[in-house]
Amino acid sequence: MAVNIGNVPKNPEKSFKVDFFHLKVKIFLILKIISCDFHTLQGYPFKSKLIFPTIALMIFISCGLNLPSALADDKTAAGKATCLIIFAAGFQIVFKVLAICLYAKDIRCLICWFGEVEENAFWTSLGVPLDRHLRTTLHYLKLTIKFVALTFFVTGNLMAFKFFWTDILIFYVPLLSRGYKFLCQYFILFAMAVFVFISETLLLILGFFFVAIINIFLDAIKKLDEIKFIESSKKVPMRTYHKKHVEILKKLKDLENIFSGIQTAQLASSLPMAIGTFYLLRLYPNEIIYYTMIFTILGQFFAICLFGECIHSRTEKIFSILYLTRWYDMKKEDQMILMMMMRMSIEPFCLKAADMYEINLQTFVNVTKLSFSFCAFLYALH
Repeated sequence: MAVNIGNVPKNPEKSFKVDFFHLKVKIFLILKIISCDFHTLQGYPFKSKLIFPTIALMIFISCGLNLPSALADDKTAAGKATCLIIFAAGFQIVFKVLAICLYAKDIRCLICWFGEVEENAFWTSLGVPLDRHLRTTLHYLKLTIKFVALTFFVTGNLMAFKFFWTDILIFYVPLLSRGYKFLCQYFILFAMAVFVFISETLLLILGFFFVAIINIFLDAIKKLDEIKFIESSKKVPMRTYHKKHVEILKKLKDLENIFSGIQTAQLASSLPMAIGTFYLLRLYPNEIIYYTMIFTILGQFFAICLFGECIHSRTEKIFSILYLTRWYDMKKEDQMILMMMMRMSIEPFCLKAADMYEINLQTFVNVTKLSFSFCAFLYALH
């Protein structure tokens, strides 16, 4: 099904709307490719969505089939640890690609919702610095995406070169000479890097703009503490405030549905990947490749934990800022609506893995500490 992404703004001057439009076109194209949403496959909507997840699953199986050979007694510790790290990474990629393909339509809806925020007259009527928030968000988002792309490109190529140099085969590729197997391994690692980069980019876009929209909403609530705003308004638009609050909570719930599986897979795979890489660092402290690997692994996990922390802290602020408003100068009807909003904000929104473990900076610290501890245990046994 074709998705309407709007018309290009005719204003030649660079604006958020123009920049966001180009970003949206790129994201929609990526989603269309990875979910195989083409006219020739419209008769098989569900089966077409499973094409790329099947490719990711085949990569994971190929790594799994190679594990018995990689873990043989005559193999080096570096080879064994590396194969286990890539095996965990393959597990993570399968869940990420599957989630993106199955929820491509919901991701498109969220991206469109971000673009509609600027066009909403409610924020402008309150005098909220909407353009500043959105421009700053888009600026830092682009810088972060470029940095992530560079990191994955450098790390992926260093890993491929290191595996070739030390004669480490990660994937099971039958009926080919050893030289061609390493060539196939390079392309498989490249495909894995692309899959991870796409999922991380989508996570960054959703995370950056959700935090920006919640900040805009918090600035709008702060207007209720200004005596001039209360007195100048014939009627405080509390109903609109409530609608916006409910809308944000619904979109956050949609986000949780999209990334619940990804968060669980991220938490389950980041721990063994971090343990394995820390172990390699202890064995080979002079190898630069392992520093880039641990930076990429922890940075990837840190991003989702920071995202969860920001969402939690921003939604937690809603209650306190509502309480500090000039509610006593409002009409009784508006006071009742404000109380409803406060009741909805008592429990801040939390991203959770497996519906149990909160994804925040404390989780990142705990996983990192556990990785260090388990790594020390393995090194003592070595």
